[in-house]
Amino acid sequence: MYRPVATILLSVAITLCGVLGFRLLPVAPLPQVDSR
Repeated sequence: MYRPVATILLSVAITLCGVLGFRLLPVAPLPQVDSR
């Protein structure tokens, strides 16, 4: 039975990098609204 472990690990790594990069962005991708 073939298990695409490499593909799963790659997708997880890309997701983690995306989340970390999104959180480490110095400027918010969306304009901050003073609603709260």
